[in-house]
Amino acid sequence: MSALERDALERVLIGAYPLLAELPAPLRGDVVDAAAVHDFRDGAVVFSERQACGGLPLVLQGDVKVFKRSDAGREIVLYRVGPGETCILTSSCLIGGADYSADGVAEGALRLAMLPPTMFQRMIAESPPFRAFLFAMLSNRLTDLMERVERLAFHRLDRRLAEFLVERADAGFRTVAMTHQQIADEIGSVREMATRTLGQLAEQGLVELSRAGVRIVDAEGLRAMAVRDGR
Repeated sequence: MSALERDALERVLIGAYPLLAELPAPLRGDVVDAAAVHDFRDGAVVFSERQACGGLPLVLQGDVKVFKRSDAGREIVLYRVGPGETCILTSSCLIGGADYSADGVAEGALRLAMLPPTMFQRMIAESPPFRAFLFAMLSNRLTDLMERVERLAFHRLDRRLAEFLVERADAGFRTVAMTHQQIADEIGSVREMATRTLGQLAEQGLVELSRAGVRIVDAEGLRAMAVRDGR
């Protein structure tokens, strides 16, 4: 790449991952030189279960949805990776030399910069800020996954659905533009049960259902359902 293209890529990388500015100058330069930018359309496969890990993806635009799929085709979303974040599954595979144990697909137009495994190892060895960033991300993701396991194991379906809708409302979404199947995947259920439970919430005046998705009518009512003590 030309010097101008290289400088532009460095600015984009640091814009998405400010910690890269804290790398020693020689290492930062090698990171920029080693980064390979890839674009994925919405729904495109980024990595697959049992696939070897080819490097560390740094998300510049869009999101990667990481999920598990059963033999029967059911899915459960584990987490998402956006700009400024790192995929803990990829990190653990690179550290342990293992293959992927889940799938990752693009949500929206996805652009990422892939760093080779050798560069990932150098960053761990030579950059305390990167190590701190990586360990903090691992800790946060582990906490999130434990909360998700608790919900799946101990919370009733209506409560899990209310929790999901409250999270979307808190993120600024008044309408959840997702199919019932996609919502079922998010809460660890099947489409038929998600549809039935959404209908019950609609009967209670908490949501409205339409072709556009699920419109949140009473966020506080959903919040009360999400935090109740009952299972």
